[in-house]
Amino acid sequence: MNLPEFAIKKPVTVIVVMLVFLTIGVISLVRLPLEMMPDTSFPGLMVQVPYPSSSPEEVERVITRPIEDILATINNLDTLSSTSSASSANINLQFKMGTNMDLASMQIRDKIDQIRGDLPRDVEQIRIRRFSMNDRPVINFSVSMGGNLDDLYYWSENYITQQLERIEGVANVDIRGIRNKVLNVYLKPEIFYSSSIRINDLIDTISNNNVNISAGYVEEGPMRYAARVPGELKILDDVKGLPVNEQGLKVGDVARVTYDYPVKESYNRMDGRETVSFSINRASHANIVDVCAAVKETMARIKRTEPALHDMKVVYYRDQSEDILRSLNDLTLSGVVGGVFALLILLFFLRKVRTTFIIATAIPIAMVFTFSFMYLYREIFRANITINIISLSGLMMAVGMLVDNSVVVLENIFRLRQEKGMAPREASLKGASEVAHAVASATLSTLVVFVSLSFMSQSGFGRFMKLSLIHISEPTRPY
Repeated sequence: MNLPEFAIKKPVTVIVVMLVFLTIGVISLVRLPLEMMPDTSFPGLMVQVPYPSSSPEEVERVITRPIEDILATINNLDTLSSTSSASSANINLQFKMGTNMDLASMQIRDKIDQIRGDLPRDVEQIRIRRFSMNDRPVINFSVSMGGNLDDLYYWSENYITQQLERIEGVANVDIRGIRNKVLNVYLKPEIFYSSSIRINDLIDTISNNNVNISAGYVEEGPMRYAARVPGELKILDDVKGLPVNEQGLKVGDVARVTYDYPVKESYNRMDGRETVSFSINRASHANIVDVCAAVKETMARIKRTEPALHDMKVVYYRDQSEDILRSLNDLTLSGVVGGVFALLILLFFLRKVRTTFIIATAIPIAMVFTFSFMYLYREIFRANITINIISLSGLMMAVGMLVDNSVVVLENIFRLRQEKGMAPREASLKGASEVAHAVASATLSTLVVFVSLSFMSQSGFGRFMKLSLIHISEPTRPY
């Protein structure tokens, strides 16, 4: 029993199966994430080590070369390159395709920890960044409010950030524009250089006296208490009074010590007022449109419910959801218009309303079927399949082939009815069976061209084509 015979003799089974997949397809349209472009991240990592106020030669000698030597032993490493400048060291690592980048990132951290003690003590942080399209912020906005800047900084850092981090699908909230007060030590050259005190001695004096020390345990009867000696410097006069040599010179004698905001190197202003900028990154499984909508709703709720933030002004200057919805809507509209024109052309040449209606019904059903297979494939195989420009473009290309197959089958059925006077059931069975192999061969011969593109997965273009192949192949199947 071939497919046309099964469909005609088992109509209830076919209808039930179609309803099941139509239901899954409708649900899939809601649950499939929306993106502008598919994720085509390359297996690369970058290690960045900030080291200001230095020289490229020194950075290469004390930072770049030790890190290069230890990272060269990582498995699946393809290429390694580095750049040393007067302010930082950048080491780029490219891995072979198919490498588990999460495991590679952990290996890099372990390797760097092995030589952390050999690097200069004033290296404060080592950043490991991964090249991924998901690392781009999905929405950026600025917040400003009247009054004291300290209030803006407090609400932004201690309340707004926490509310945003609770949103489902938000992976990270990056906040910029907040300036925290720091301890500034300005040397008095005429006194400092005449006192024979070294810079390192002054740094060690301040850092060694700004620690909390464990003092062991104190036992009292059956109780045991952990004892600590607090030594953090909390008063500016305590810093000024620290001795720096045996002659009685203090920090305040050789330097001017202040506790204030650092020198401003960048400005964030909106309508003449200082602002704080927020960048929201989504989790890999989250829907960009849903995350952006939740962020906007949360900010509106904060402004509405907090009396101190009623005059807060929020400006969204980058929103991926708007671009995604605009692009997908334009592409969908183009597809709908193209489908309508295709049906009008069919109606003009076939001059049969019933035939045109059958083809018009087959197109959306096949597309909804495709969304159901996309969702099932994503859930079962944990594939990163989304609704994006590439996937919708593949669907648009498949519609043309689907119309061709439908016309061939229906014309053969009507030919048998008109020329041989067969009954509708008999003509449908024989007409579909006669051209089934021809239609299948024509469809497969077209798909073979796209199948070859799946072997181009080592390049970015090949990844795009591989994603298109998945969406072209489903609607063109001879259902």
